[in-house]
Amino acid sequence: MTTDRYRTYVTQTGFGLESLAKQQGTEVDFAVLVIGDGTLADEHNPASQTDLVNQIRSYPVTIEKDENDASVWIARAEIPADHGGFTINEAGVKVVDENGSLYCYARQPGDYKPNLAEGSSKSYTIRLKFIPGNASTIEAKIDPSVQFTTPTDLENALSAHKAESDPHSQYAKDTDLALQKTNILADFVGLIGEFHTDGAKAGWLDLQGGEFSRTTDLLLWSYAQSTGLVVTQATKDSDPMAYAMYFGDGDGSSTFTLPNHHLGHFVRGTPSYANHGETQGDAIRDIDGTVINLTYNNSNGVDGMLPQGAFSAIDGGGAVLWTTSSSNIESNRDCLQFKASNVVPTADENRPYTANLSIKIHRGWV
Repeated sequence: MTTDRYRTYVTQTGFGLESLAKQQGTEVDFAVLVIGDGTLADEHNPASQTDLVNQIRSYPVTIEKDENDASVWIARAEIPADHGGFTINEAGVKVVDENGSLYCYARQPGDYKPNLAEGSSKSYTIRLKFIPGNASTIEAKIDPSVQFTTPTDLENALSAHKAESDPHSQYAKDTDLALQKTNILADFVGLIGEFHTDGAKAGWLDLQGGEFSRTTDLLLWSYAQSTGLVVTQATKDSDPMAYAMYFGDGDGSSTFTLPNHHLGHFVRGTPSYANHGETQGDAIRDIDGTVINLTYNNSNGVDGMLPQGAFSAIDGGGAVLWTTSSSNIESNRDCLQFKASNVVPTADENRPYTANLSIKIHRGWV
């Protein structure tokens, strides 16, 4: 078989439509491109067809001139991806009239158009090239729902697109995103975080009083100055506990030092009776106790002192002795002992309930 078998023929009806359009001073009004699965016998002349052998679908048609041959016109239609399950053996173009007359007809190679369920997700383009008898009666027509382009048009469009300084103004540029990221990170400067890992973390510095460059960490140094909590390094070093929450001015020109949150302080919101940034020494709640002096009474033998609260009475062996007015027990109290643990929890340090993690400060960049 040669490709001539699949050439497109303007039908006798089509030539008649051209003649009528010329007499009336109008153009042939193309309506749709139609496809079918019927097979036209070889002995039958396509130009004699008045309809497809078996039409199965119709689609909006685009009519345009062939850019490589001014005498040739092209009818195109797009079969959507979700249309399929049929074989295309014939195609043609019909016009807008009361009969839906067939302007041109062409046999097709018998391509099968699969549907989505068969794994196809592509549309299918039908192209019919024809030479009208009277080109003046043919007018280009565009289906607004489908756009076609030639490789040259596409290449030119892509080149023009790439040449534009901002082809997608609705999207942020890489430079815009980088600037936005920088601005967002800058908003984090001075943020204090608690971390379960004690190693280095990008963008964060350990709050352990370390010394850093005012140039490299300009954002953090600027933040430090804005807090009002910067003291001379000599002052900070003179009492690390008292100035633990302060920045130091480092060498006075090119460096500065960080606060130190790893000295055992616990941090809280500044109460009304304390100054912002100051530290307070350790203290515990007041603990009290009493010792009641009991007078000697010959009738019951009571003699000595009755301890209460944080006080206890012990003898040489350390046993706690009690004497009451209802018993006639002679007791020997060698001394009084004060123990806070009698009334409150105690430890080797004064502290609240404590969790020990790595405390870091954000430097405003990564």
